[in-house]
Amino acid sequence: MGSNKLLLREIILKIVEFLKDDIATLYSCILINREWCKITIPILWSDTFRKYKPFNNNGQSLEGKQIISTYINLLSEESRISLKKHGIKSLTKQKTLFNYSEFLRHLDAYYLKVYVRSWFQFTTRDKKDIAKKNYYKSGQFRVMLTVLLNHFLQQTPRLISLKIASSDITEAIITILQDNPQARSCLSNLKSLKQHKQYKDPISIVLFSQLAKYAWNIEHLDVAINNKISELSTLIFLQRNLKRLSICNKGNTLSIEEFIINNKSTMEPWINGIAEPAILHQATSITHLKLETVNFPLESLYHFENLIELELKFCGKRYNKKDLIHFTQASLNHLEIFLFESKYPIYLESFVGLIENSGENLKRLTLHGCQIKDPKNAQRIITSLTNYSPNLIYYDGPILEDNTFELEAMLNRCVRLRTLLLHPSITRCYSPIPSINFDPLFNVISHDKSQKLECLSIIHAWKISESALLDFFESHKKKNVGPIQFNYEKSCTVFHGISTICSRYNDFGVGLDCKLIYCPRSYHQKS
Repeated sequence: MGSNKLLLREIILKIVEFLKDDIATLYSCILINREWCKITIPILWSDTFRKYKPFNNNGQSLEGKQIISTYINLLSEESRISLKKHGIKSLTKQKTLFNYSEFLRHLDAYYLKVYVRSWFQFTTRDKKDIAKKNYYKSGQFRVMLTVLLNHFLQQTPRLISLKIASSDITEAIITILQDNPQARSCLSNLKSLKQHKQYKDPISIVLFSQLAKYAWNIEHLDVAINNKISELSTLIFLQRNLKRLSICNKGNTLSIEEFIINNKSTMEPWINGIAEPAILHQATSITHLKLETVNFPLESLYHFENLIELELKFCGKRYNKKDLIHFTQASLNHLEIFLFESKYPIYLESFVGLIENSGENLKRLTLHGCQIKDPKNAQRIITSLTNYSPNLIYYDGPILEDNTFELEAMLNRCVRLRTLLLHPSITRCYSPIPSINFDPLFNVISHDKSQKLECLSIIHAWKISESALLDFFESHKKKNVGPIQFNYEKSCTVFHGISTICSRYNDFGVGLDCKLIYCPRSYHQKS
C-alpha cells in the first residue's frame, strides 16, 4: 500500500513539473485534493518573481501586488515592526496554509522591485492624490525590498538562480550576507547568477568577493563588468562545474601598448589581451561562452574543446589575419551556435575553415563585419555551409549578389533552414555606390520548392524591385506553408509603397510582421 502511494506521488509530481509554465492549470491542480495541493504548491511558488501577465498602463501588476501581500503575511513580528517604523501601513496579517517563502528557488530582482512598487501603488496610496502618482517615499521602497530579501534568504533553504539588475538590490544582498550566516547557506547552492546594468558601480565587485567565499556550484554566470574583474576571476576559478559564462565589459578595453603607456602596476586579466588563468582553468567544462568588448586571445580557443555556443562580440582591439586563422585550426566539434561581430576588418577565409573543420553540428551562424577584406570568399562560406552543416537553422551573414547557384544549393541541402539575414559581401557595406541588386537572390528564394523559410531579412546595401517583392509574397502564398516574416533594413534601396505591400500581405496572413527594421553597422569610425 505504501509503495503504491509513493508511486502515485511520483506520477503526480511528473505531471505537475511538466505543467510548471502553465500557471492557470497549476492553480486548477491545487483544487483536486490535498495530495495534489501539497505537491503543486512548492512548484507554483518556486518562481514567483517573473512576468505572468502584461502590466497595466502605469507599469503596475495586480498579480505582483497579490504575491507581495502573501509574503508580507509571512514576515516575522520584528520585520513588521521595522516596516511600521518607516510609516509603511496596510500590514494586516492573515493565516496562510503554507510557508510559501521556503519554496522560493528563483529570484529575479527586477520583478521583485516591480511587484513591490505595485504593492505600494495598489495598497498604500492616498485616493485623493492618485493623480500625483507619489504613493510612497523612496526610503520606504528600499526598506521593503531589504526586509523581503532578508526574509527570503532566511526562509528558503536554497536559492537556485538569482538575477540582479540594480545597485540597490546588490547592496542590500551584500549587507544581508555579511550579517546573516543563514543567507550565506542559502546562496551556497546557487546554480545561476545574472548581473547586469551595474556599469560603473563598484558594489558588484563586493558581491563577487562575497560569493567567492561559499558559492562554488554556479553553472551559469552572466555578468557585466567595468574593467576591474579580479574578484570575478576568483569567483570563476573556484567554481566546480561552470558551464555557461557570459561577460560584457562596459569599460574601455586596453591594448598591450596602452597598458604599457599607462604604466599599470597590476594587470587586470583579459583586459590587456592575455588569457585569464581563471577562465582557462574552467575551459574544458564550459559549453557556452559569450564575451563582449573583451580582449579575448583567439589562441585560447584550443582549450575550449566542449563548446556548444561561442559568441565573440567586438572582442579584440583588432584581430588580424594571423589571429583569425585560429578559427580554422581549432577543433570545436560540438559547436552548434557561433556569433562573431567586429568593428574592424575581417577575413572570411578563416570562417570558411571554421565551418569545414567544426561545422558538422552547426545550427546558428552569425557573421557581422562591415569591412570585409576578402568579400569573394562569401561564396565559399555559403558552399561550406551546404557541404558541412546540414543541420543549419539560422544564417546571418554575407553573400555575393551572383551567388544564386550557391544559395539554391544551400536551400536544397539545409532543409532545416528557417531564418536568413543576408548582408552584401563588399568591402564597405555602409557606403555602397551603387546599391547591390538583390532581385536575383530574391528569385531563388521565392521559387525554391524544398524550403520552408520562416524569416528573411535583407541588411544594409541591397536594393529590391516591386515586382520581385510581389513575386516573393505570391509564390509563398501558393506554397501554403504558413506566414513568412520579411524585413528590409533602413539603409536598403526600396521602392515607394513597399510598406503598403507588406501591410497588405500581413493582413492576408501570408506575411508575419513584415516591415522596415534598423540594424546598426559594425565598423570602426576611424578606420
